[in-house]
Amino acid sequence: MDKAEIERIYTGIGAGDKGVIAQAITWIEDRHDGADALLELLYRQTGRAHVVGITGPPGAGKSTLVNEIARIWAAQGLRVGIIAIDPSSPFSRGAVLGDRVRMRGVSGQQQVFIRSLANRGFLGGLSRSTADVVKIFDGAGMDVVIIETVGVGQSEVSVCELAHTVVVVAVPNAGDAVQTLKAGLLEIADVFVVNKRDMPGAVNTVRQLRQMLAIRRSSDMTDRPSPWDIPLVSTNALASEGVMDVVRSVDEHRHYLRSSGLWETREARRATNEVELLLREDVVPRVLERARQSGLWDTLLPRVIARELSPLGMAHQLAEIPTLTSLNAKQKE
Repeated sequence: MDKAEIERIYTGIGAGDKGVIAQAITWIEDRHDGADALLELLYRQTGRAHVVGITGPPGAGKSTLVNEIARIWAAQGLRVGIIAIDPSSPFSRGAVLGDRVRMRGVSGQQQVFIRSLANRGFLGGLSRSTADVVKIFDGAGMDVVIIETVGVGQSEVSVCELAHTVVVVAVPNAGDAVQTLKAGLLEIADVFVVNKRDMPGAVNTVRQLRQMLAIRRSSDMTDRPSPWDIPLVSTNALASEGVMDVVRSVDEHRHYLRSSGLWETREARRATNEVELLLREDVVPRVLERARQSGLWDTLLPRVIARELSPLGMAHQLAEIPTLTSLNAKQKE
């Protein structure tokens, strides 16, 4: 890959050039030859953006809420990057929904950049490229990066692996609030929102969730230390009602993380999760490749089938074989 082209993309990202940012994201999604080198260059320029995850079940009005939140932040002079995770087309593996279709209110604003990413079947509602696109937005000088998840129920908890602040959105009459607790969403919430408060049952849903939050505080179900008291905000995002309260709550949580030292804790968690993911995606395929090239796979698998060796025993032996570089060196000797 031409180093000059990578430098051009890197410089354009730093300058906030939207066309170059879009090209860089396409590189990330397509796993372009220059993507890894670009991310290596860019990484030192990241770490400033506040990453906000907005999650919840399908139909909760997350896109409308994100649109309104971004509009408020943009009006305050902040630069906002929005990553809208969409379902994948079963044919193209691309995003089914369009970013500008769902967020027309802010899509044309100079300070807002919206990009849809296909989740490509990944559980947790997050695309495998999401963390890298966060880096692109961060390196481009975005003050806030919003990740809106696809809305797949119980697997949505993975958003907490990338976000500093997690906003969980629920709607009235979407089932007993206890089900929200079982889904794992209550445990990851830093801010809780009941959207569509004009619907019947909204008051009851708020009451149920307030009780759940009280139980959570008393039983200390999370590792979040005091004194952060998770706010519960009711909104009608379509009418822009209550959205400013959500923005204030998110801003207050950012200040809380900074002042308490938990920002660094969240950063460590994010880095750990990303490294572990990359190890699974990169190292495991390499181990399998080494095993097949060395012939060890074909040697051990029949023993597993014959019950002479356990799958765990085979895995341990595969993990201990030398690297391909070492094998090639020995062959040359």
